[in-house]
Amino acid sequence: QKLGFTDVEEVAVGADLCTIEEAHDFLENVPDKLPFLATSCCPAWSVMAKKEFPEYAKCISMALTPMVLTARR
Repeated sequence: QKLGFTDVEEVAVGADLCTIEEAHDFLENVPDKLPFLATSCCPAWSVMAKKEFPEYAKCISMALTPMVLTARR
């Protein structure tokens, strides 16, 4: 409270929600539509992977990050 925060949230809850969303994506797409599904949990990793390996861009999950999912709760 001394720093001005009124509440603290556990980001692990958002990570759980992200895992559930990515699991649904995986079950719907792999292996029939995609050879694999990479995580999208880290925006920096996702951007780098799409830039360095554009041929696999469709294989990166479109699930929201744990940070975003936590903030939307």
